[in-house]
Amino acid sequence: MTNEEIDKLEAGPELDALIAEKVMGCTLVNHVNPKYGVTCGCAYGAHRQVQEHIDDLLADYSTDMTYAWKVVERIRLAYAVQIDERRAGWACELTPWWEDDAERELQRMFASEYEKYGIVIAETAPLAICRAAIRAVLSQKQVKGD
Repeated sequence: MTNEEIDKLEAGPELDALIAEKVMGCTLVNHVNPKYGVTCGCAYGAHRQVQEHIDDLLADYSTDMTYAWKVVERIRLAYAVQIDERRAGWACELTPWWEDDAERELQRMFASEYEKYGIVIAETAPLAICRAAIRAVLSQKQVKGD
């Protein structure tokens, strides 16, 4: 999937499922009610919504900041995460952690890896976070050859 294709992903169940599987490490299973698509098949439903009467739907990573923040917590182990508001919407920038600031600056100046992630701008913060996370995870898999 290219960055252009990722930037066209809309917020909703399909992107939520992609985040759950590729970023959060969820094992997806078909929901018992086909109208809901897939849900989390992990022990204790780790990637499901937590509500009083609904506990079997996949988390709304791309539309709810509470769940999008879980994505940030996950990816910040490997990337410095910067989220800020812009005139055009919300921006999310992921930068791989390096040994020191000088090394990171060299990476930004000379390596193409940084350009693969770039800055993602979207209408909402959760959508920007999800698109940036998918870009980073899929780019890493291409680099590793997965």
